[in-house]
Amino acid sequence: MKTITLCDLNTLICRNNLCKNLRCYFWQQGFIEVETPILIQTNTPDPNIDPIIATTKSTTYQMHTSPEVWMKKALGLGAKKIFQLSHAFRDDPLGPIHSPEFSMLEWYRVGADLSDLLTDCQEIFDQAQLAVCDTLGINVEKPQFIYYELDELFAKQANIDLPQVLSATLNGNEYCLSNLLRDRGDHFPADAGFEEAFFHVMLKYIEPNLPKNKVSVLKKWPIQLAALSAGDPLDERYCQRFEIYFGGIEIANAYQECHDPQVLTDRFKAENLRRKTMGKALFSLDYELVSALEKLPRTAGVALGIDRLLLSMSGKDHLSEIILGYQKQ
Repeated sequence: MKTITLCDLNTLICRNNLCKNLRCYFWQQGFIEVETPILIQTNTPDPNIDPIIATTKSTTYQMHTSPEVWMKKALGLGAKKIFQLSHAFRDDPLGPIHSPEFSMLEWYRVGADLSDLLTDCQEIFDQAQLAVCDTLGINVEKPQFIYYELDELFAKQANIDLPQVLSATLNGNEYCLSNLLRDRGDHFPADAGFEEAFFHVMLKYIEPNLPKNKVSVLKKWPIQLAALSAGDPLDERYCQRFEIYFGGIEIANAYQECHDPQVLTDRFKAENLRRKTMGKALFSLDYELVSALEKLPRTAGVALGIDRLLLSMSGKDHLSEIILGYQKQ
């Protein structure tokens, strides 16, 4: 069995320097740092994310899987630019890039779009590179950002015409991508729908072929994976979001926020239905969140994993080297 290396003092100093510099960056940009509750009544019902349950003598809570819910409610109070460095909690097994408790940086800009968030992300990666070089003594080059649309990656890496698949799926053929993959020999559950098939392609064909030493920004995501992001007004098959990968792992996830209360409510109900078919607990719908989002003008937000960022930037192999008190199995 491989010995798990634990976090050392230099890594603690590196984290401190990075977080200090990030706070300075956001404060200089006119952001408010907010604190939101960890114990909440309900998270958004993403079927792929399960919260950790905390029970008191009188109440059962969900620990937040990200500070998203209450940060968006803070925006509904009239805040324009907010950020938070927070711990987040998910019922995930321990592993090299997974921990049930991890550090997340989340921020929102009212009146902004995804390009504004990319400018922030470039600064954050630059600050991480400086912290690693200055504190850990590791010679890391300033990371270069490269941009991909998922259409081109699916075509190049998996020989799949994603726009055609999305058209068929929106026309009612939920198993179009599953059948295509199964016909050429890929193996996954017989009842796998679009989302399962999509992430099969991502894990097998796309993610392993992204450059490890560059920051990959993946744009033009299918509308089925919109979550709380707005649809693309020019093409109903897509939504307005991007994800960032570095060192072979996902680091950040950004949305142009959806404000349509009916769309959000329908998505929440559909996600709860998927949770039910997966044998998972259903979540109550947070109509207070829907109301807060409805009041907002154009808004963009992003969540970024601090632990994974430092892991990838430093070239280390395991989150135990990054997280103080990592709970070994």
